[in-house]
Amino acid sequence: NSKAVIYGSGGNIAATDIAVSGSGNRAITITSSDGIASMEIGSASSNQAFIDLKTPSSDDFDVRLTSNSDGAGGSINIAGGTFAINGSAEVMATFTDDGAVSLYHNNAVKLATASGGVAITGDATFADSGKAIFGAGSDLQIFHDGSDSYVKDAGTGRLVVETDGTDVSLKAGSDNMLVAAKDGAVTLYYANASKIATHASGA
Repeated sequence: NSKAVIYGSGGNIAATDIAVSGSGNRAITITSSDGIASMEIGSASSNQAFIDLKTPSSDDFDVRLTSNSDGAGGSINIAGGTFAINGSAEVMATFTDDGAVSLYHNNAVKLATASGGVAITGDATFADSGKAIFGAGSDLQIFHDGSDSYVKDAGTGRLVVETDGTDVSLKAGSDNMLVAAKDGAVTLYYANASKIATHASGA
């Protein structure tokens, strides 16, 4: 023998607390006595079951969980607005219709999608030999192999370092090794002392 029991916080829910009905592909409909919320269980097709969570303002459903019997998995559908995954007192993730998907750490957004890509707040950390890779052909790679750090141009074009500032500097800590000034001299250093500098007529 089998039986189904619905429990509330104080024990079994009385028959007056809910109404259970069914029609069509909605095999079971459970509605709270005040009519504020309902849950429907049924089948959307021959191989898909669903559970709908609804409020009176819903034309169809607020949240739908589906499961496919043909091995195609399932889904969670949200009817508009923003869907959030929350911890006990913090936001963990939000999913906005026609907007951003945001991931949180300690209640602060760290990664969010945008129309042009993604926005990262804070650091992006890579393990040794883990690469930041740019270009469809992995053309530019930035990584640390555990011993040395690399900016690797693996593409067919040039590696261009471009600035809108006053100069490009190659430094070791606070010591200059090379300074290339915009519209000016390229200066080579030894022990942070200038040794060779170009000028308009040569060097």
